[in-house]
Amino acid sequence: MARDLYAALAATYDGARPFGMITTSEDRHLEAVGALLERYDVADPSVGLAAGTYAVPAVQDLYDGWLAEGRSSLADAYRVGVELEQRDIADLEKSIAADLPADVDAVLGRLLDGSRNHLAAFERAVSGDLGTGTGTAMPGERSRRATTSGGMMGPGRRGGNGLGNGARNGSGSGAGGGCPYADVDPT
Repeated sequence: MARDLYAALAATYDGARPFGMITTSEDRHLEAVGALLERYDVADPSVGLAAGTYAVPAVQDLYDGWLAEGRSSLADAYRVGVELEQRDIADLEKSIAADLPADVDAVLGRLLDGSRNHLAAFERAVSGDLGTGTGTAMPGERSRRATTSGGMMGPGRRGGNGLGNGARNGSGSGAGGGCPYADVDPT
């Protein structure tokens, strides 16, 4: 859901930072969760659904509400990003506290790291600090990447959109920076 929301807001605001780069990162995070779904033979309820359409009514309501709010102004869009990432962090922390297999915990931990990076990027945007340059990384992300462990990500394989639960709402800070999944293979 985060990927779809950020892509819609990026389109609304002509690719405004940090939406475009975080959307790219969300694709990678969806890949990580998709690999787990396949590994554990769990059906993906998002397959075949159009971007912005969700099988879970509560997720649809969140998307619709955040999209409407984010389209009010760019400042509101940044605040939506902060709100979504805060919620995602809380959901991921709750999931990590559950008794899950080690590989699932590892992916969720990397998603949590990424969500914290996204939150920081949106908080900077709210404060007016969008960085400079044309690269996909926010200021400081390349140095954070060096300290972030790798994960299970690869090029986009899935055509569907995210379900919107904590694990699928994403993390990371964009391709090439801050994203815990930037340069690793999903196998």
